Amino acid sequence: MAAMNTKTSPLNIKLSAALPVALATRADDVRTFKGVANSGKPFGYGGYPTVVDLAELSHKASVPVLLEHSPLKMAGVCSLSVTADGLIAEGSLLSNEFGTQIAEAADQGFPWEMSVYAQAESYEELAAGAVLSVNGNEVTGPAVILRRCTIREVSFTAIGADSETEAVVLSDGSPLPDIFKQPLELSMTPDEKKAFDELKAEVDTLKAEKAEVEKKLKEAEAAAKKEKVKAKLSAAGFKETEDGKFEGLSDATMTVLLSADIDAAEAMIADLTPKAAPSAVPPALLSEGAGKDDSENTGAEGKFSIASRKGSLGGSYV
Repeated sequence: MAAMNTKTSPLNIKLSAALPVALATRADDVRTFKGVANSGKPFGYGGYPTVVDLAELSHKASVPVLLEHSPLKMAGVCSLSVTADGLIAEGSLLSNEFGTQIAEAADQGFPWEMSVYAQAESYEELAAGAVLSVNGNEVTGPAVILRRCTIREVSFTAIGADSETEAVVLSDGSPLPDIFKQPLELSMTPDEKKAFDELKAEVDTLKAEKAEVEKKLKEAEAAAKKEKVKAKLSAAGFKETEDGKFEGLSDATMTVLLSADIDAAEAMIADLTPKAAPSAVPPALLSEGAGKDDSENTGAEGKFSIASRKGSLGGSYV
């Protein structure tokens, strides 16, 4: 059964239906119209889905028709009826300034919308997750149901706040009811509150576990990538030192390699050349100035000239 919390505070609101209004085009006769003033479906009011209970409406047999809810702009009269489409307004326009303004604008293609001024005797709060049938439609909480509404007038409006269904505005400058200014406090039984708290705790735990798993996964991926980069550096001839760094490679370069994807890192490594280790042979001896008697020794490190001339004491200059 739906959890409800009934309030008896009266609400004065205007409900604007963003639906077209049909006007008869008989220029020499009384202009008539017909339109949906309210569909009876949920609309937004103060951030909460709100529904007008069309089964408990009250209104006069002949309802005033105004322009933009102004009591100084009387535009016609209408009768109201509830159908499967919602609250239907059907009536005629006056031949005065405002009725003529509505008719002439419609003749030129202006898409008038209709709005009703409703006084709700009470409202009910539908608890979160609860489902209730209103006007033949299922409404799921949290939501507010406006009960026993009195329709005071119907207006032609230029534009509705909600382009799809109904729009609502403050009726007559009266303060916005507290229910729509403050967080909606919905009634819960102790068992419902306990179940809700347990479910929330479970969700929080799952979120924390998910975050921890994602963190470890990122760390594992980073470690695996680092090992791949190090392996490629070693294969390219870079020597790793005891502290995990590579000779001839700056920390900044290593950071760039680790931040790139593995293919880009491999391409950058291919463009890098390890610095050659210092030679143990004095530079003065690495010359190409040997004479005819000089012998040459060519090894992996390059070509070296070895002096073979004899000294005066029988030694060799090397």
